[in-house]
Amino acid sequence: MHIQQKILHEWGDDECLKILQQCRKALPKDGGTLIIVEVVMGQEMDGDDAWGRVKIASDMGMLVYTGGKERTAEEWKLLLASAGFDIYKITPIMMGHSVIDASLGSLFTRHLRIIHRLLVVATTY
Repeated sequence: MHIQQKILHEWGDDECLKILQQCRKALPKDGGTLIIVEVVMGQEMDGDDAWGRVKIASDMGMLVYTGGKERTAEEWKLLLASAGFDIYKITPIMMGHSVIDASLGSLFTRHLRIIHRLLVVATTY
């Protein structure tokens, strides 16, 4: 299992895809999981609430200062599929962030999903 937290939003799609492909190569061939903690645009609590405005401000900051961006669930789906990940799940956690569980298909995936759930529970406290 590998974890990327608040890194991928600093990169454009091409660079982000290269990073994800390297993460994919580093995972075991019989299955593995990449846990990504990032802002996901369009998740619950967006809109007129305070976290929705923070997400928009973060997206503008990434665009201006790094050339990166905050991504929607659909954009994550396309990037992860392009990088070779078979399964993904997005779970909103707190303060506008989400846990993205990008897995390689295998029997091992069931056990990694349990670990993912534990991580989500741990981050909510």
